[in-house]
Amino acid sequence: MKRFDVIKSTTDDQRFLDFATRVLASGPCEDRPNMANIDLMAMPKLVPNIYILDFRKGIDDGLLMKFAGTEVERNYPTRLQGNYLDKAYTGHDSKELFMNVYRRAYQHGESFFTRRVVRYEEENDDQKYRLATALFFTCFSGTGDVDYGIGLAFYDFARESIDPVFCIV
Repeated sequence: MKRFDVIKSTTDDQRFLDFATRVLASGPCEDRPNMANIDLMAMPKLVPNIYILDFRKGIDDGLLMKFAGTEVERNYPTRLQGNYLDKAYTGHDSKELFMNVYRRAYQHGESFFTRRVVRYEEENDDQKYRLATALFFTCFSGTGDVDYGIGLAFYDFARESIDPVFCIV
């Protein structure tokens, strides 16, 4: 099954499908998106919800946020762009999310889709829970190494929990 078909079987949200189409078309083949060929200005309505991680120096020091759209930034207590995402994240699922999903994506060149309710302790009760939905792609340089990752994330307030979805796509 092609990667886009896997994504389409995971979500029917047109924003994620449009994002996937553009990212997957950026490389020499569907499994090798290339950050150098992704034009954010070709998808202006999605830019506020896009984030880019810089993997060029690896991930031993953390997940370096190269770019964070305004809607992504709004969900964090500190500025993300230029800082380490895993150090700024305050959600209750940080170990599972950062230590497992992003590390696996980097190490194996995989992409993933997540949908989960995240609890933020520093928020008041009516904003404490957020439904976070994201689609993330690792990107490859001309030499075939993972050099960047690009994601699209949407956050909505949630009143109830759902079973979390962590899916390699």
